[in-house]
Amino acid sequence: MSTRSGPPKHLNKYAWKPAAGCKKNETEPGGKFRPLAEVSGVCGRCKDQIEWKRKYGKYKVLKEPTKWEI
Repeated sequence: MSTRSGPPKHLNKYAWKPAAGCKKNETEPGGKFRPLAEVSGVCGRCKDQIEWKRKYGKYKVLKEPTKWEI
């Protein structure tokens, strides 16, 4: 545990962007010409998780949809 007090040592000058150094193909999903589709057909919690993953570059499309047991 740290005993340091006061302001942080370093401050972020700009927001983090996923894959900032990589060029993105504009014709792939999520590019300029093919934006990602609206999230629908899932519960509110799952929708929030999917939107967060898309925002921070962590989203991977499922090969097969998951079955919910209700």
